[in-house]
Amino acid sequence: MPTFNFTAATKIKKSSGIKTNKSNSYRVIEKDVYCVCGIDIEGNYYAHDIINNVDYKFTSRSYTLKTKSVYSQQLIKGKRLQVIELTNKEIKAPWLFLPFAPGVGLYGKLVKNVLLNTEHILFDLDRTFDIPKDNENYVPYFIFYRENYNIIYPKLLEKYGKSI
Repeated sequence: MPTFNFTAATKIKKSSGIKTNKSNSYRVIEKDVYCVCGIDIEGNYYAHDIINNVDYKFTSRSYTLKTKSVYSQQLIKGKRLQVIELTNKEIKAPWLFLPFAPGVGLYGKLVKNVLLNTEHILFDLDRTFDIPKDNENYVPYFIFYRENYNIIYPKLLEKYGKSI
């Protein structure tokens, strides 16, 4: 998977089933897709469709950091911290707080880049939700991150020129 862009994205306007912004046009392939957030050993996030057992890349404009609920990418005593009810101010540390984290439920749509005519299907995030911690869909993704945290988290920081 390619590197993941953590920069805040602007909202993309919809027009007749095609999502557009200044640099890309996307065609919606499927709406109302539920996935779980995963992360690979290199620190790249992806959406895993549990039903079809398929991983989808995030688009670089899949989400905005202007949200009321975010998740810390740091683990504290092996646990993930969710921060709720932030103001509408943009988050200043995107490598530390994101609107998703490994093991968090994702809801969105699958899109395809129309301009590039690529076969790659990408996941476009609409919202996140907590999956109960005893849910078998949650466990592998969060456990993988927790067990490999000492490898993955420094790579996240390294990507953005930050230090631990």
